[in-house]
Amino acid sequence: MHRWLLLAGAVLMPACLPDFPERPQVPRSVTDDGIPDDQGLEDEGLPPGDGPPGRDAGPVDARPPEPDVVGGCDVIRPSVPAVRFRLWPGDDAGERTLTIAGGCPPVVVAAAPPWLVVDPGGDALTLKLSPAGLPPGRSNEGLTLQDALGNTLTVPVVVDHFASGPSPAREPKALVIAVGGLQRDIPPTLAYLLDHGAQALDAAQPTLQRPGLWAGLLTGVEAGRHGVDAEPARVRVPSFPRRARDAGHPALVATQYAPLAQPMLAEDLGEAIVAGDSAATRGALLGALQANQADLFILAGDQTVGVTDGDADVLLGAVLSRPTYAQEDWLFVVVGVTPGQPTVPLGFARPGSPPAGLGPRASALDVAPTVLRHLKIDLEPGWQLPGDSPFGGTEADCADRLDDDGDGRIDCRDADCADRCNLSCVDLDVGMASGVLARGLASQNRFSGEACGGGDAPEVTVFWTAPSTDEWLIHADGTTFNSILYAAAGDCDGEEIACETSLYGRPEFFDRDPGGVRLQAREGRSAVLVVDGQLFTNGGEIQLSAYGRAAECRLATDLGQGLGVVSRGSNMGTPTRLPPREGDGACTGGGTIYATGDLLFRWTAPENGTYRFSTAGSSFDTILRLYGGRCDTLALLACNDDAVGVTSSIDANVAAGTVVMIAVSGYWQSGNGGDRGDYQLSIERR
Repeated sequence: MHRWLLLAGAVLMPACLPDFPERPQVPRSVTDDGIPDDQGLEDEGLPPGDGPPGRDAGPVDARPPEPDVVGGCDVIRPSVPAVRFRLWPGDDAGERTLTIAGGCPPVVVAAAPPWLVVDPGGDALTLKLSPAGLPPGRSNEGLTLQDALGNTLTVPVVVDHFASGPSPAREPKALVIAVGGLQRDIPPTLAYLLDHGAQALDAAQPTLQRPGLWAGLLTGVEAGRHGVDAEPARVRVPSFPRRARDAGHPALVATQYAPLAQPMLAEDLGEAIVAGDSAATRGALLGALQANQADLFILAGDQTVGVTDGDADVLLGAVLSRPTYAQEDWLFVVVGVTPGQPTVPLGFARPGSPPAGLGPRASALDVAPTVLRHLKIDLEPGWQLPGDSPFGGTEADCADRLDDDGDGRIDCRDADCADRCNLSCVDLDVGMASGVLARGLASQNRFSGEACGGGDAPEVTVFWTAPSTDEWLIHADGTTFNSILYAAAGDCDGEEIACETSLYGRPEFFDRDPGGVRLQAREGRSAVLVVDGQLFTNGGEIQLSAYGRAAECRLATDLGQGLGVVSRGSNMGTPTRLPPREGDGACTGGGTIYATGDLLFRWTAPENGTYRFSTAGSSFDTILRLYGGRCDTLALLACNDDAVGVTSSIDANVAAGTVVMIAVSGYWQSGNGGDRGDYQLSIERR
């Protein structure tokens, strides 16, 4: 029987934290973490062999030094080569038992870390943590034993302390571990994170094949928008790592699923995506973590769950070993990506946030908005991310036309306002669409405009949200009856903000001039749009459209610096995209203008000079307008209606390199040549 004596150890002062080197622009490829495997670690109370095969504990040297043995006694032999703890704030880390054999009795504790409490007990030591004085991150110190003749042995004691640092201005970082095949049978490392986060074991995921699932997770949108359902394919919208990178937060994606790197995200992320086996992907992320090369790290582990769990264990150790861990705010994400499964485990673990359950609407699509918001990136409404964040709060006011909780959804667009918004009058929710919003039959009368009538005529009511901040032309051109258009802010009870009986402004009552309004709308703000019939109207087919002035300018066809005939074609089916009366009163060659069927072009002057812009050779009555300035400050420069017959031309002095926008339009309901047909646009130096 050994006798044990406990000696007080000296208080250890924390070392100064070294600075990371300047962050390189491109992550290095690291293929070997250089860390020895430690199969014998006593980890989270698991007996040897219960952990995933080949698991690596991170930067821990578990090989005890060879003792200098004197006196003929056996060497001091510990039951495990190293002792390991995991501690999340508020949890009891439990205790570890260290049994010692050999040595010349009595064997005593010669030195111990100040945060370790050692209780003797027969042939064994009981080790407990004292969180007071234990710094955040990974601590790796030695417990030194000494026998009666002075022989010593130091056993490493490793503590992963998932605590938040003291500074409120900590730098946000995120590690996302996405695991193919992850279901209810969750291995130890991933289970530890799920147990300490906001988690749902039955979070919804789309019922797609493997490529579509990975694309949905990394873009945060549904398959109809990311456009991936088979291999090979490219995502149609930016991934959330791309959005993070564009906002100044470098990201690295390491995956064992090669199609993610080529071609699915190749154009999206470039060199910030690494594909390979477990060792290659783990090494890439490990090197980037140790060199501070990114703010967002993603392991897309599309292989054996147990192997991915071992990789996750190594990466967590690397996070906690960072010299700046106490100055960082880490978010750990665990999510399953499992084909054929309608639900998967999902969890967001953040040191400093207590464990919780995600709500019934939890979805794998929640990963993108949660990570972006953690990185302090404002979600743009135009991104249309349908997921939610467990750390986001709620929309406080459903009528202030502001994004109170910063989740990219404003007022009645936010699910928080589902029971506080009146949308009972709405026939169709078109989201953040532009162009043609709706077509349908007007057959009911439930909503009447206060400013310009409508009375008992039938209507169609649409709920619409502006996809960008712009001046919006919203009209009912294409409707088969004489219509009125009006708009209410927010919901059916909102204030009426516009009402017009005429888009083209023709004075004749029975011209079937459709309703149309111009709205200055900020991105994400919603309105109820009503296409109503004027008096004596029995209804019919409606068409409702919305065109943003700056947005349409950006979509203009680029003619470069071309001269001569620069474009030919037809304006059949082309919508009215600019205000029809814009330029009226300043337009040369004719009287009042009513422009429709707008074709838009962008042209750059090759040199200083006077240029003639002409529609000569067109088969219909044209209107020609010239605009200058950036798209968001577009200004009309000149307008012409009838220069030669019913075709148009403008002479303008343009400086070299100046970009102008050209609008070729038809004269609405023209009795001389009509407003539709073949056009020809030419530009000549005068």
